[in-house]
Amino acid sequence: MDFGLSDVHRMVQETVREFVLKEVAPVIKEYDRKQEPIPWVRIYKVPEYVYFPHKAHIRAELTCQQCHGKVETMDQVTASTGQSLLNDLLNLTGMPVTSLPLTMGWCVECHTEKKANLECTACHH
Repeated sequence: MDFGLSDVHRMVQETVREFVLKEVAPVIKEYDRKQEPIPWVRIYKVPEYVYFPHKAHIRAELTCQQCHGKVETMDQVTASTGQSLLNDLLNLTGMPVTSLPLTMGWCVECHTEKKANLECTACHH
């Protein structure tokens, strides 16, 4: 059986989606149902003037992997942020991606792509 690169990408995406839907989403949804805060382990400390709610991103149905990389293979979750060729290649080969700095440009790029709120007050207070 011959597989093209697009077939491999599709299978990986399906596997990741299945893992998130079966393992991660129910836990997060239970916290949301109880209106309890999720006990996140801080990876980054954003500046005081930045507001970053995981809840809004979960409700927008973003997967953890979209920002953090392959969390199902990590002992400790990091944020492999930024859409770059190097990140993509490291993720495809299974090599560890070092955490990159969170930047406003990366956030704006994602918000633009996903047609999310681009008002300053969505992220800044």
